[in-house]
Amino acid sequence: MAEQTICVAGHVHRMPPKSLTSQRTIVLDDATAAVLQYHRDRQDQESFTWRHDSQGHVFTCIAGQPMRPSTMSHQFLKAIRASGLPPVRLHDLRHCAATMAFAANADLKYVQERLGHSSPVTTAKIYISVLADVNNRQAQATARMLLDAASRRPEPGSAQA
Repeated sequence: MAEQTICVAGHVHRMPPKSLTSQRTIVLDDATAAVLQYHRDRQDQESFTWRHDSQGHVFTCIAGQPMRPSTMSHQFLKAIRASGLPPVRLHDLRHCAATMAFAANADLKYVQERLGHSSPVTTAKIYISVLADVNNRQAQATARMLLDAASRRPEPGSAQA
């Protein structure tokens, strides 16, 4: 059974995810899988320093225990500040991932399942933003469809009308 790591009153706990849809397999693209494999290989090479977490955590503290969620958020915020990018929270990456998948023409059902939402309404209403280039692309596609249909329409009074 899948578990999540949470911190309550300063103590790290492992517990079941909050819903059945939270227990799912996430298919990764080849580039992401390669980066995670590289990370694992580095941990293996540095095994005298880093300890593997027997529970399967990807990111651990030096002794091998799972990182506190707040530590992950803090490290992410530090990296964002150092990059000069506008401030975002770690959770905002879920919104970004949903928007980017939708912009890449992913089906709404796919995005819903990937995020573990029980309804596509939640995904569409809260997680997906329409990017300007997607909006423009859709406007152009709609206009093309209408113009193509109009060009195929027979002229009034013709034998086909």
